[in-house]
Amino acid sequence: MCILISCVFTVQRLKCSLLVKRAAAHTALGDFAAACQDYSQALEASAGADVGDDVRLDYERVQHLYARVLHESADTVTLTQAESLQSSGDIQGACSAFSEALTLNPNSIAAWMGRARCMQLQGQYLPCVNDCTMALVLLEEAGTFADQSLTARLLVLRAGANACLGQSADSLTDCGLALSLLTSLSTLPGTVSADQLAVLTAECQSIQLACQARTMRAAADEAYRQDRMGSALDAYARAISMLPNDPLAYLNRAACLLKSEDYSKCIRDCDSAIALIRTALLNAGSGVPPGVPTPLLSELALKAWLRTGLIRRGSARCFQGHLTEGRADYVEASQLLNDSENATPAEVDEGIALLEDIERIDAAAASADHLGTVAIAKTLSKAHVHTV
Repeated sequence: MCILISCVFTVQRLKCSLLVKRAAAHTALGDFAAACQDYSQALEASAGADVGDDVRLDYERVQHLYARVLHESADTVTLTQAESLQSSGDIQGACSAFSEALTLNPNSIAAWMGRARCMQLQGQYLPCVNDCTMALVLLEEAGTFADQSLTARLLVLRAGANACLGQSADSLTDCGLALSLLTSLSTLPGTVSADQLAVLTAECQSIQLACQARTMRAAADEAYRQDRMGSALDAYARAISMLPNDPLAYLNRAACLLKSEDYSKCIRDCDSAIALIRTALLNAGSGVPPGVPTPLLSELALKAWLRTGLIRRGSARCFQGHLTEGRADYVEASQLLNDSENATPAEVDEGIALLEDIERIDAAAASADHLGTVAIAKTLSKAHVHTV
């Protein structure tokens, strides 16, 4: 009987030993599922034998490896799905997929960068800045900050988002760092393609130009407030030449031209500003492609700017004697306020002032001599006409 029991234990040990060896081979090949199965059978075969603890430790180690592989595999699949959605234009779906990938692997630099790009395309510039910063931190912590190509792309992306937030100083700092890296990359063959270098460099330079244009516009605004009309007009012209898609530069130059009694040019600038604002309202929430950054504006802010443009154009038209066209601009501006569901007390006051202005225009139009067009125009509300 004792001999039989001894033989059984010997067979179990041999079976256990073979299973452990095969499990080790599977582990070396990366087939952790098969390794776990062999270790599980080895544990069963080692029941009552003195090798069970060692097998159990190996089993737990391989189980841990297997779980990590499954986790990383799920992360990779999700990341691939996110990139596919982004390529197909489903930006919201891609953003959600990148977020899921980050839940699976918070240290995925590719997921942080992918979601940052989605945020930029949706006009969510502050989250874009935060995601870029997280990716840059992870690059540095991983010791791969020397990956200059990836670092440069992240810096350019963050610079553009900061520019849209009006953070010109931060944006210019990132542009400077990115351009320095891109210059280094241009001397290292094979690190990045010439086309990619050209695109990143051009985007960086566009962002720098946008920041400089806004600085110039601020200087023009200050000159206007100090009643230095010539200096203001020159500065506005330079700002517009640098950043032609900035509606506020046109709006504020229109105020300057209106005050200088150059009504035709004032109307042209208002036309340009209104067209840009209407386009921005149509595209609100859909994001903007990479390139010259546009300001971060809510729909409420855009509509406030639109009212300003309409009122300034309406005033200039009234000064020219075109009361019907001027009245139409004032009516549209008033309607924008009436359509607002959460008007502030200041906006209510503005709406009342606009209605009073419309009444004055109607009184002038009803008069045989228009009651003196210029005299009527001078009585119109100045809230939006001359304030920048």
